[in-house]
Amino acid sequence: LDGRTRFLWVGQANVRKGWDLVGPTFTEAFPGRTDVSLTLKTMPHAGLAAQFRTSTGRVRVIAEAYTDAEMAALYRAHDVFIFPTRGEGFGLPALEAMAAECLVLAPAISGLADFFDGRVGWTLPWARRPAWYGIPVSVPEVIRAALVTALRAAAAGREETATLRARARARALTYTWTRTAQAVLAAVDGLAAQAA
Repeated sequence: LDGRTRFLWVGQANVRKGWDLVGPTFTEAFPGRTDVSLTLKTMPHAGLAAQFRTSTGRVRVIAEAYTDAEMAALYRAHDVFIFPTRGEGFGLPALEAMAAECLVLAPAISGLADFFDGRVGWTLPWARRPAWYGIPVSVPEVIRAALVTALRAAAAGREETATLRARARARALTYTWTRTAQAVLAAVDGLAAQAA
């Protein structure tokens, strides 16, 4: 393409998804560099778009609905998927990024830990911090300095990333709807057998 390292974040613009960490760490990691870009894909959110559209042109905000095919193309057009989430039921955006062979930078927490670890991406260290989700809670927060370091390392193009991307795609492709249906049916059969 044009030699840029393309970073991507996908999700709802809420605190749990970690979007508030992405822009500041990207800016800190790459002050003034033009060989990197960041895309944030979310649904309409005026505050998010206004915050990042005033940037240097290295940051693009997509705040409209995409088809499945458009989403797949978006993932494939990027090199690195940034996901500093504070908790996931599952973490579908990270799995989709893995299927597209993006290098995933994320914490191996909550639902992500079912399929994401250091064998398929770069796990981000975290510490428990207080947060406000309408009530005070304690959440796993990605360590900002570690995320900045990971962004810089990803842009440097380390050799092991090709192996991680291939492993990530292979693992992601094992997560199919057929496998999900079989697991649900097995669980239901097991419960029925216990009840009998």
